[in-house]
Amino acid sequence: MDPTTSEVTAFPLHQSADVMSFGDGSLWVLDTAGGLLTRVDPGTGRSHPSFPVSGNLQAMAVGGGSVWVVDTAGNQIWQVPGDLSSPATAVPVGQIAASPGSIAYDDWAIVVGFRDGTVAKINPDDPTSPAVIWTQKVGKNASSSAIGDGHRVGGRRSELASP
Repeated sequence: MDPTTSEVTAFPLHQSADVMSFGDGSLWVLDTAGGLLTRVDPGTGRSHPSFPVSGNLQAMAVGGGSVWVVDTAGNQIWQVPGDLSSPATAVPVGQIAASPGSIAYDDWAIVVGFRDGTVAKINPDDPTSPAVIWTQKVGKNASSSAIGDGHRVGGRRSELASP
């Protein structure tokens, strides 16, 4: 929808649109059951070929040239290259807490919310051994995350988590 004119432009997708995120100049659409990630050009509505992602997919974020997809089955985050030209890389997060449920992108790092209420900022430069920058307990379930103006919000009732 164009906020200046309220005009809505529809475009076809050949998959479910369970999770959508805008970033790095594209609309990203995740079909959680079908395991498909699709990049859509918001100017033309053209869909690029879908990229397969496996696992129990829950959430995604876009930033730093990658799409970050939460896989609760593997206690990991899939780092998908934004150009979709090479395979996804698994970033294990089970050593922090079990069952990641949300993700946001922040300053070349990812902020992951876990079902036990833990929120962690992680530097994924070495995907086999990601560096934990900080963790904080924010409540009973950090099932949603958002970042803006230096504030990180995670949790069912939007408890504020600061490093």
